[in-house]
Amino acid sequence: MNGVKTNTSGRLEIRYVSRKSVCKACHLREQCITQKSRIRTIYRWQHEDVIERHRERMKEASALMRQRACLVEHPFGTLKCRAGYRHFLVRGFAKVRGEWSLMALCYNLARVLNILGFDGFVAFFANRAAERAILRVLRALMPAIGRAAASMKHFSVNLARNSAVIGFRFSTAA
Repeated sequence: MNGVKTNTSGRLEIRYVSRKSVCKACHLREQCITQKSRIRTIYRWQHEDVIERHRERMKEASALMRQRACLVEHPFGTLKCRAGYRHFLVRGFAKVRGEWSLMALCYNLARVLNILGFDGFVAFFANRAAERAILRVLRALMPAIGRAAASMKHFSVNLARNSAVIGFRFSTAA
């Protein structure tokens, strides 16, 4: 009599059916089955065990949940209170994702400015721009440096070949 059905929200539920005679030994029988009914049918979501394991872990993790509430919930409260974002202004998942990304960007930018200050923020990007400019110059010079290294290698090979012909003597006149 057990089976699987899809509920109205599209989730698969497993059906458990028990007869009244099986429930005689259960101390919770009065809560589940009436005197006149002969069977008890229970529908359970196929992933309900995952939810139960999660609930058990969460009972033990109340301190972690309080810490999470302090860290994670603050941005949402700040966006709702200061920025006035109580609901999304657009419809559709892609548009809502874009609107949320803009809200998160504004929040993160405000946090950076509060932490670094405006002068520190500008100094960071000035240093970064200088580093990138140096990298661009180096990338532009790399082909020329490569050509110079190749010609130096060619010169050193020729010098080594001709060094047997040219003899250098260094002597000190006494």
